[in-house]
Amino acid sequence: MQKIVTELETPDFMKKRIEKAYSVLGDRIKYANLDCGLAFWPDQDLAFRLLENTAKGLTQFNAEKKGQ
Repeated sequence: MQKIVTELETPDFMKKRIEKAYSVLGDRIKYANLDCGLAFWPDQDLAFRLLENTAKGLTQFNAEKKGQ
């Protein structure tokens, strides 16, 4: 699980997911959120880090969108 969060679900990867969703849905997107299930992760610290990565990716996306 740690490898998923630290190597696969990075803030940059999360930002790319948001960009892809935005390219399809545009301004209809009001919120970005993870799928349910984090409460059942065996390690809550990793679940929290995934939430942090999502927040960082969303912050990067919003900063770039605002700059356009």
